[in-house]
Amino acid sequence: MNSELLEKIRELATSEDWRDREEAAAMIKKLNDSHFEEYLQVWRRWISDSNPSVRRAALVGLVRLRKEHVGDALELLQPLLRDRHPYVRRNLGPFVLSRLCGKAPGKALEKLREWMRDEDEVVRWNVASCLGGWYGVNHPEVALQLLEILARDERRFVWRAAAASLVKLLRRHPELRPEVLSWQGCERAKEVVRRYVNLEER
Repeated sequence: MNSELLEKIRELATSEDWRDREEAAAMIKKLNDSHFEEYLQVWRRWISDSNPSVRRAALVGLVRLRKEHVGDALELLQPLLRDRHPYVRRNLGPFVLSRLCGKAPGKALEKLREWMRDEDEVVRWNVASCLGGWYGVNHPEVALQLLEILARDERRFVWRAAAASLVKLLRRHPELRPEVLSWQGCERAKEVVRRYVNLEER
């Protein structure tokens, strides 16, 4: 393990310059290409760090992991599902989580269903946001099954995330619109879909 390199990455990750922060994430990606298991315990600590920039760097550094490491990565990311900091949250559900889930869809579906049973609104926001990204676009039928449930959540934070993902999915898969418009109990989410995808009931 290269301690000096880790110090350098951490210094970049906490820089005020966004380019340095991106470089830190890129360096972690490079380490994880060949040495993920060696550095796994380091990333466990960074995922729980008090500095959101460190948490975000460790998170984004996982985005291009090989398929065989996805299970470990999903377990590693689990504490961040409740992270309310915008810098972490915006990079988790819509981006890193969706990319990782797309590499191992069977394993991912099991975890997403498990996390959906959690009543924490940030956890559910992350699941909903993941379903509008790479994973959901490539597995739209599965994504719709989960989004129908999330769209019925009474909390605006959750149902709006579900609606945003539905908009993304239906722009890529317009053939699914009759199914979405037939859903019951989620009129607010459907109204967002109609507004932004310009759908009309038939």
